[in-house]
Amino acid sequence: MKRSLFAVFSVLALAFPMEGQTSFQRGDVVVSAYEDVLGDDGTPISVQSNLRVYGNDGAYKRELVSPDGVYGEPFVLRRIVFFGSREAIERVATDGTRLEPFTTNVANVNYLSPGPTGGILAVNNSGEIYQFAADGTLIRFRDSMQNLPAFGGIDLASDGCTAYYGLAGALARWNLCADAEPVLLNPSLRSASYGLRILPDGSLLAVVLTDTGSVFHLDREGNVIHEYPIPSPHGIALDIDGTSFWTNAGNLLLRIDIATGAVLSETFTPYQIYGISVAGEPRAGLAATQSVPAVSPLGLIGLALAIAILAAVALRMR
Repeated sequence: MKRSLFAVFSVLALAFPMEGQTSFQRGDVVVSAYEDVLGDDGTPISVQSNLRVYGNDGAYKRELVSPDGVYGEPFVLRRIVFFGSREAIERVATDGTRLEPFTTNVANVNYLSPGPTGGILAVNNSGEIYQFAADGTLIRFRDSMQNLPAFGGIDLASDGCTAYYGLAGALARWNLCADAEPVLLNPSLRSASYGLRILPDGSLLAVVLTDTGSVFHLDREGNVIHEYPIPSPHGIALDIDGTSFWTNAGNLLLRIDIATGAVLSETFTPYQIYGISVAGEPRAGLAATQSVPAVSPLGLIGLALAIAILAAVALRMR
């Protein structure tokens, strides 16, 4: 019996450290935000950004990266957070350890998305689009002089080839695998586009500037299904429940029900929110590029318990 208990606790000892304070829980929300740096006379002279982690209930957990530089939308992938800066796509581990940049072959990246074959798509604030392989090699680059430059968020569809992106309040569709020219799907809804996500059914959530600020639910052709009148939004991400999304109203972090528009949670933050990502976020492009589903730490613990029980039974039968 002692040997059985030892087997159980040995396996649990290996499993539970993965639930430490510095690991992401599935559903955690990673937020990039910024604040003005003031001069001696109190006027803004520059901007600095940080990355902060919030729980799935919206409660603040910890700072991941302290204020520095200017950061774009984060992208959580394989327990690493990617985010754009002035001269690189940076990477940071879940404990805040800065890793080698994914690439330095970029400038002023604002938005990130899964890319075909496990790579990454990136958009900067000059209307340019980058496509990188999984190892950071640049595959394709579209400059701002080409047809339909990108001035908003970007996301990859579940076919692993089609990307949607925002431009001047409108929506474009682009088949990267066919190397086709992007197609404009709808006239301009307003004057500027920000965060963008593709829902599992192929429809989209897009942050588009209005007089008061709005998030739009659009069908895959860009037609408006629903408008959520949220003041001063910028970032957007899908919640793991599949029925709600995260966005912001200035420095308020919000979770919104997709069907009704009801505010499910509201968290005050001390910074102006720019971009949002969720650990385990059901992004359509990840489903196309990940053949083996990721197992959460809780799932690993369950697996470890099952193995431990089988080990204990086997020892008792000897």
